[in-house]
Amino acid sequence: MKKKINIGIIGKNFGQKVILNAFTKNKHLNVIAISSLKKPENKILKENKIIFYSNWKKMIDNKLINAVAIATPPHIQEKIINYSIKKKKHIFCEKPFTESFFKANRLLNILKKNNKVANIVNYIFPEIDCWKLLKKKIKRQTVKEIKLGWKMNSKFKKNSWKFKHNQGGAVLYNFACHSIYYLEYLFGKITFLKSQVLYKNKNFPYRLKGIFYFFSGAKAEVDINLFSRKEQFHQVKVKTNKSSFNLSSGANSIYDKFNLKLERPQKKIFKFNKQNNYEKKDFRIEPTYKNSIKFSKWILNKKEYEPNFKSALRIHYILKCIIKSSKLEQNIFLTDKY
Repeated sequence: MKKKINIGIIGKNFGQKVILNAFTKNKHLNVIAISSLKKPENKILKENKIIFYSNWKKMIDNKLINAVAIATPPHIQEKIINYSIKKKKHIFCEKPFTESFFKANRLLNILKKNNKVANIVNYIFPEIDCWKLLKKKIKRQTVKEIKLGWKMNSKFKKNSWKFKHNQGGAVLYNFACHSIYYLEYLFGKITFLKSQVLYKNKNFPYRLKGIFYFFSGAKAEVDINLFSRKEQFHQVKVKTNKSSFNLSSGANSIYDKFNLKLERPQKKIFKFNKQNNYEKKDFRIEPTYKNSIKFSKWILNKKEYEPNFKSALRIHYILKCIIKSSKLEQNIFLTDKY
């Protein structure tokens, strides 16, 4: 694996703050271009020897570029992904991989005709060390109950896509998609669910309450709320036949890191990691770097990795079932098709 893969990043905010920093750590990737609506600071361009493109199509057309990283709002992703596939560029994409099940499925069908294109969707939580440790700890235990609480106090920005469901934002596409991915990563496939989605207005679902049942027999109670008046946190509690685990973090700061606690029946509590004096660095960089390793390995070794477009389509399918369950106020059984 000596060859360098030339990358172009599309998107200024997450693209610069996270993806650029993550990709520069990967010795197999070489970021040579950035395209965004606003030009990045000259310092960033000069230090990293990056060319700026105001037009993302022109950047993708550059024959030196082997792959693209797409960090745009979800409702813009389809056009860029479709064009990248046509140009046979490998694709690293931010979640949730477009803003609808229909578009995600259509892109996956197009990709099947171009199956040499490597594709990774950047679901980050399972790449965090604490989450990997939890998965390892519960591997040989019988999981009985899961409680997932993600409480935030979000500031409402009327014109931001992050608060618009039809643009790939709000509670389902911007937050619940993460939770669904890591729940199946930890506990296996969800077989049926019942949910309630609460709305501020028709295009702004702000809270998801639900019960998810897994093939393993485990049950998860889920509550994700963008406008919690209580303490803000992101927490996954797991009760097994042997122990109880608590994976938790603060919710609203990018500097928050996760802690994992184990509580034995004897009431002794073990803390697996201490993170009191950590460097104030965006915690998303390290897991994005780990996903970039999978991306470069796929390109160079031609071996498929997850999370990819198929993984993201599965998330879209479950989100679709959540919406349906909420509207019908009944349990929805999930198919194995996706």
